[in-house]
Amino acid sequence: MSPSGVLVVEDDPDDLDVVLAALRGQGLAEEVRVARDGEEAIRRLFEPPPPRMVLLDLNLPKVSGHEVLRVARSDPRTKRVPIVVLSTSWADADVEQAYDLYVSSYILKPTDYTLYDQMIEEVARYWLKLNHPAKPGVA
Repeated sequence: MSPSGVLVVEDDPDDLDVVLAALRGQGLAEEVRVARDGEEAIRRLFEPPPPRMVLLDLNLPKVSGHEVLRVARSDPRTKRVPIVVLSTSWADADVEQAYDLYVSSYILKPTDYTLYDQMIEEVARYWLKLNHPAKPGVA
């Protein structure tokens, strides 16, 4: 089954609006799945078809973003899916833990919504248009 779309994992409604608007600007609105907590993120991660990319907040209700990342990387179906952390935390421990769990990229959320919108457009362009992904794993 070919990967499809983007899984956006974000509990903040304002940040979610910015991300969704930026993805719409890239013509990706029809391909977006949303999870508002870590528990839902894990469930949605394994819904077919697998996502082509995950935009993951770290500070989530129920299950942390780090745990979502750990689950994703431990399963052959999702271990190759690009996962980009979007976080307000620049703490060394958060960054290092994310990379220890094989995050694809770690980006600090801009506080300016115009810059945030531009950043999402660049991330989507890179991971969904320029990057040549590995074939999805098999369970």
